[in-house]
Amino acid sequence: MLPYDFDEMRQIESGLDIEIKNIRKAMLPYKKTGLGAPPENRNSEGKRRAVMNGHWRDENNLRWYFENILNCEAIPNVPEMRQHHDRFFSAAQAFHGGHNNLYRKWGVVSRVTPSTVFPYLFKLVSVTGLNTSVALTLQVDSYQEEHPLTGRPYLRYSKPRGSGESELHLGLLQSDIMALDGYQNKVIKEVWGELLDITSRFRDTLPVASKNLLFVCQNRGGRFKVAKDFTSSQYFGRWAGEFSRRHNIISRTGDILRVTLPRFRPSLVSQLIKNGVDIYVIKDILGHSNVVTTFRYIDSYDFNPVARKEIKSALNRIRQNALEYDANPKEVANENSNSTLNKLVYSTPLSLCKNVYSPPNNIRLAAGIAEGSPCTIFNMCLRCPNVLILQEHLPSLFSLRAQYLVAFEQGVSAVPHRAILQQNLHILNNLLDSETSDWPDDVLAKAEAASLKIENVVDTIIFRAVM
Repeated sequence: MLPYDFDEMRQIESGLDIEIKNIRKAMLPYKKTGLGAPPENRNSEGKRRAVMNGHWRDENNLRWYFENILNCEAIPNVPEMRQHHDRFFSAAQAFHGGHNNLYRKWGVVSRVTPSTVFPYLFKLVSVTGLNTSVALTLQVDSYQEEHPLTGRPYLRYSKPRGSGESELHLGLLQSDIMALDGYQNKVIKEVWGELLDITSRFRDTLPVASKNLLFVCQNRGGRFKVAKDFTSSQYFGRWAGEFSRRHNIISRTGDILRVTLPRFRPSLVSQLIKNGVDIYVIKDILGHSNVVTTFRYIDSYDFNPVARKEIKSALNRIRQNALEYDANPKEVANENSNSTLNKLVYSTPLSLCKNVYSPPNNIRLAAGIAEGSPCTIFNMCLRCPNVLILQEHLPSLFSLRAQYLVAFEQGVSAVPHRAILQQNLHILNNLLDSETSDWPDDVLAKAEAASLKIENVVDTIIFRAVM
C-alpha cells in the first residue's frame, strides 16, 4: 500500500474541499420563494380538471406545500409522516422523481447521508493519520481546544492495544511541523463544528450507546446509522469511486485514483519524514507505544527511496562480507600478529573490520583520519564496506540498538546527523528482528539476553569509540 504522492494528495484535498463547500452551501437555511399555490385548490369544473391543470403535478405547487404546510422542513418518507402528507409524497414520486429529488433541486438537505459525512471523515484522517477504525469511534468531546496542562489543542481517542484499550492524546501541533502549523488544528476545529451542527437535527433521537459518536448519519428512511456501518459495504467503495471520477483525480500511473482511507496514514508519515520531523513527534502522531514500533512502521514503506537504497546496499555488503569470511577465514589482528594486512581482520568494539587502516574516503575526510592511521569512527561501521559481522557480535549489536533508543528518548534525533542514526537503527532492526534476520530465533534470544551485560559500545553522539 503505497502512500499517496504529493500531486495525488493535492488532488484529493482539493476534491474534499469542494465536497465540503457544497455541503456547507446545502446546509444554509432555506429561503422561501413564494412560488406556487395550494395544490388542494379546486374549481367548479371538478377534481379531474384540477388534476389536468397540474395542481399536484406542478412543482411550484409542491414547493408551496413544502414552504407553507411543512414549514420548510425536509421530512422523510416514513409511515408517521406519510399518514399526514401522503398526497405530497405520492405526487412527488409520480411526477417529480421522488421527494428527495425535489429536495435536492430546491437546495434542501433531507437527511444526513453517509455521502454527507464521508468528506469530513476523509479530511480528518488525512490531517491526523488516525487509523480508520479509531477515527470512527471518536466522540463528540474528543477534540479539545486547550489541554489543562499544556494549554494546547489536542485530540483524545482510544486505541486497542494487546493489553487492552488505551486512551491517547494527539497533540495538534501548530508551529514546528511543516504545513501543519495552524492548519491541522484549523481543519479539525472546522470539521468538528460542522459535523456537530449537521447531526444536531437527529442526534437527540439516537440510542444512548451511540449518542456521543462523532460520525453518525441517516439511512433512506431517515433512521439513525453509525458511519462505520457503511465503510465495509459496497456503498463506501462506490462513494469513493464516484468521488475520484467526479473530481477527475488521476494517479501517478495516469488512471483514475482509487482513494482509500488507510493510505492517508502512511501518506502523512511520508510528508513528515520528507520535512525532517523528529521521529518522536511521528511516534506521538501515530499513537505508537514505543519508537521501535514507529521505526518498523517506517521500514514497511518506501518513504525515502534514496535512504532505502543505502540501507539495502549496507545490508547486502554485511551479508556478502560474512559469506566471504566463512569461505576464507582470516586471523584477527593483535599486537603479536606477523601476517600481512590482507590476511588479517581487525576487532572493533562493534564487529570485525576487513581493514581498519583503509576506511572509505567519506569517513576519512569527515573525521580527519590521516593516511596510515586506524579508523576509530565505529558508529559508522554498519554502513562501511569493511564491516564484518558474525554471530559473536550479536550481543554488541543488541546493546547498540538499546543505546540508540535511549539516545532518541533523550532528544538526539534533533541533531544534524539524525538521518545517519535513523538509517543505522533501520539496519540494526533488519539484522536483529526475527522476521528479517539471517540468524535463528534462539540465537537472537540468547544474544539479546547477553547484551544486558554489555556497557556502552560506541558513543551515539560524537561518533567515536568508547574504550
